[in-house]
Amino acid sequence: MKSMRDIINRLRLIGDESSEQEATDEVVLLSTVAVRLAVTNKAVILMLREKDTPTTQWYKSAVSDELRVLRDEKLADAEWLRTEIKIASGRAGRGRDGQDFRAVDVKHLKLRRSVLLAVAERLIELSEDDEYLTSEAEGCLERTREEVQTAIQEIATRSVHPDPYLTPEERDKRVEILRRDLADEVLRLARD
Repeated sequence: MKSMRDIINRLRLIGDESSEQEATDEVVLLSTVAVRLAVTNKAVILMLREKDTPTTQWYKSAVSDELRVLRDEKLADAEWLRTEIKIASGRAGRGRDGQDFRAVDVKHLKLRRSVLLAVAERLIELSEDDEYLTSEAEGCLERTREEVQTAIQEIATRSVHPDPYLTPEERDKRVEILRRDLADEVLRLARD
């Protein structure tokens, strides 16, 4: 399995033509970032709105599910391209817009379809790789804790109505105590 560092090091420069493998690596990289964001967002909502604490297994399952959803999207796009390639191969000239494919576009459409199929295959491999899922789950858990802590601090800061007789330093001290208490509570809930 390639590491993210290997994939990032192989990213092409803007304007360079990329190989099928490079394009696949780039799309997989972007897809995994999208999965992390989606899972982290779901976990934050679960913690703040539902007052529930996701487990590591929940994160692993969520990452796997999101990878499979993306895989399904890539397969659907590849199927759409298969149809477009058939239509475009019989049409001469240049297209009028980005969705009007012609015979001159078939080579690039086939490359796109090939990349989509390779990405779909790679996403399903990742969704079944326990080591990868564990690593992503741990990363999402840490990001979720940071997001929740930031949200709690923001909520606490907004909800504190300053006493007109408090100095700014006293108010900041009280807000910091409240933030620490809430953060400790979140960590306690995360451990349970």
